[in-house]
Amino acid sequence: PRLIDRTMKARIWSNDNETQRRLGEFLSLQDISCKHHTIERLVSQIATAAIDFLEEDLVFLVFSQLTSANLDVVRRVRQHTVEKSFLVVCAPTTDHEIILNAIRAGANDFVSTSGDLEREVDKLLKRSASARLRPSEQGRMLTVTSSHCPMDANFLAVNTATALARGEKNCGLLDFHLRGGDLASLLELQPRHTIHDLI
Repeated sequence: PRLIDRTMKARIWSNDNETQRRLGEFLSLQDISCKHHTIERLVSQIATAAIDFLEEDLVFLVFSQLTSANLDVVRRVRQHTVEKSFLVVCAPTTDHEIILNAIRAGANDFVSTSGDLEREVDKLLKRSASARLRPSEQGRMLTVTSSHCPMDANFLAVNTATALARGEKNCGLLDFHLRGGDLASLLELQPRHTIHDLI
């Protein structure tokens, strides 16, 4: 399925030609105009201050391997990217620590190139479209704290999230109770990320 927004523009900086080709072809099928460049050219432009601010809706940094030097490239690109641009790092890893380092370096999102690239990019495009909505359309945030017993807050939070998910079709539940209680266990879920990933 194609995205509704056909006016999106993308730029791919890559040191992985095959992934760049596949990514470019998939974006083209989505009617997203795309420019392709090498990471080496990007590094050279940054070093000589010859790079203008990147204004594309999507900026992809495709790496054959995500090294500390490449994370530095991510940081520097973030400094040369306008706020509305969605900066995406692509690399062949599913290691949560490496992905988290890319996000901390300034990426808005991460796509693993070691799996089904087209499926991952399709999901990314949906996430980026959602992120570009006006703040009033992004949703609401509710905070639930316990007044007496921590399990009271868990019970209320889970039931509120369930009701919202049924009505809105989308709901996120974040459990910041670090000393006990685990909503994932209570709901018999296996989360992709935990609070410990951020610490």
